[in-house]
Amino acid sequence: MLAVSPGGVVVGREIASVLGVRMSLLLTEPVDLPGVGNTESIGLIDQDGHFTYNRMLPTGLVTEMMTDLRSYFENEKMQKLHKLTRAMNSDGFIDPDMFQQRHVIVVSDGFSSGLAFDAAAHYLKTVETYSVSAAAPNVSVAAVDRLHILADAVDILDVVDPYLDTDHYFQEADIPDIETLKTYMEWGA
Repeated sequence: MLAVSPGGVVVGREIASVLGVRMSLLLTEPVDLPGVGNTESIGLIDQDGHFTYNRMLPTGLVTEMMTDLRSYFENEKMQKLHKLTRAMNSDGFIDPDMFQQRHVIVVSDGFSSGLAFDAAAHYLKTVETYSVSAAAPNVSVAAVDRLHILADAVDILDVVDPYLDTDHYFQEADIPDIETLKTYMEWGA
C-alpha cells in the first residue's frame, strides 16, 4: 500500500490492517503557479526529485509557464525537495522494491485532482507491479475521471462536486506527527 499524503496514512492504516499488508508514504510537495496561491499547482515533486506535471492544466499554459518562468520553477522545485529531504531525515519513507511484483493500492484521504495519483504512478513506473488501484473516501469529478484512466481499479466512497478542501470532509482533520505516522506504517516491519 502506498499513501500519497499524511492523511492517506491515516485512511490507509485501516485498509492495511484488514488486508495485513505494509504501507509506505510517498512524500510530495506542490509547486504552485506564481501569483495564484495554493489554488492550482503546476505539479508535484516527490522525495526522490521526480517532478509530475498537473495534467488538469492546459498543455499550452504549462509550456508557456515553464518557458517564461523556468528559473522560478527550478528554484521552487529545489526548495521543495530540500524541505522533503529535511522531513525524511536519513530514514526515507519508501522502498520501491517492496512494490515489486505486487498489487499496489494507492491511498489518500481525498483526491481533489488526479495529480497525487499521477505522482504515484510516475514513481511506480520503474517497478514491475501486477496492478495499481486507487482508494479514497472522497474524490472530485475531475479526479475520478483521471483515476479511471490511470488505475486498474478504483475504490471510492463518494464523488463530490464541487470538491472542497479535503479537511472539510472529516470531523477531525488532525494529522498526526511524523513519528506517529511511522508507527501507523509499522515502520521497520
